[in-house]
Amino acid sequence: GGGPGHPAAAGAARLHRQPVIACKVNGGHVCNYIADFRYKTRRGAIVYEDSKGFKTPVYKLKRK
Repeated sequence: GGGPGHPAAAGAARLHRQPVIACKVNGGHVCNYIADFRYKTRRGAIVYEDSKGFKTPVYKLKRK
């Protein structure tokens, strides 16, 4: 599914929804980041994506 911009159209494999990434500073856990999805490209790069309809306060914080 999806159109030309969809990860599957770009040859992405193993699409994972809402992957959790632990955010650490100096070895201490600060928070968890939950992306909308993660996939692996044909070249082996792992890509994390967030896809929101509008810029939420959490989105603005994540972009810093």
